[in-house]
Parts: sequence; C-alpha cells; structure tokens
Amino acid sequence: MSNQHIASLLHRHRKLDATPPTREQLTHIAALYQKRINFDGTPDLMSGLRGRDVEAKGMLPASDVRAAIVATRLPFPSSLTDALVASVTNAEGLVDYVQFCREIDYRLRPNIHDHIPCQLDEASLEAVLRQAQDQVDYVNLVADLEGSTKTHHFAGSGVV
Repeated sequence: MSNQHIASLLHRHRKLDATPPTREQLTHIAALYQKRINFDGTPDLMSGLRGRDVEAKGMLPASDVRAAIVATRLPFPSSLTDALVASVTNAEGLVDYVQFCREIDYRLRPNIHDHIPCQLDEASLEAVLRQAQDQVDYVNLVADLEGSTKTHHFAGSGVV
C-alpha cells in the first residue's frame, strides 16, 4: 500500500474523542496554582461557602461555589474555575463544598508535583481543557481492508 492509501484509510476511520481532564486532574491543577504563589485561600473559601450554606447541608449550588471562588480571589484562570466547578457538580447541580475544599488544598496533597497534566500557564491549561484525542477505529479499518474487492471502498485501486 502506498502512503496515500494508508493516510486515506486512517483519515476515513479516524474519530476525535474529546477527553476532558478528570476531576482529580483539575483539583490537582487548582492546588498547584495555589502552591505556586504560596496562596493559602482554602480556609477563606471554606468559610465563605459555610456562610452561604444557611441550611447546613454541606452542599451548595454550583453557581454559589463559583461565586465564592471568585470572591476569595483564588489565583485560578476563569477557564480553570469553570472546568473545576463543572467537574465537582453532581447531577442535581450541587457541590459538596467540604470535599471540594479538601481536594484543592495543596497542604493535603503529598505528591503534588507528580503527574502534572499541563504546564502552569494559561496557554497550556487552555490546550489541556480543549484537548481531543485522535483515535483510529481499527475494527472498521481491518474490516475495510478485509472487505471484498466488489464492495470495498478502495475496489479497483489495487489496495485489496
């Protein structure tokens, strides 16, 4: 097969799957942002969230958590704040803020520099938040290669 045939086959069976960072990766990045400038805003954030939780349920709407992050002036870019709040929000639109504050507290993360998914600059973070994995559907690719010469997409091209 020529390089052009291979490229055509791979392009035909390629799919882009958006794989956003996990909750653990996002909270890790948030902890690193705080540690990088030695900003210990987690106690202030916890205090602000407790003040908003008038029913003392330990759960708050995602919009309240986002507003508290902004009010506390945590050193997160807005894209990280949005992705972080979305990752910790449950199906009812609520956030367990006590657990959330534990997860972003860099003092509680002993291996904070292990497995960093991106550099700590805004451009690198944006790239990670928009990342897409380029994958090839090999099952259909092999079936395409094994197909009959009469019905095959590349019939008559000498590929099969």
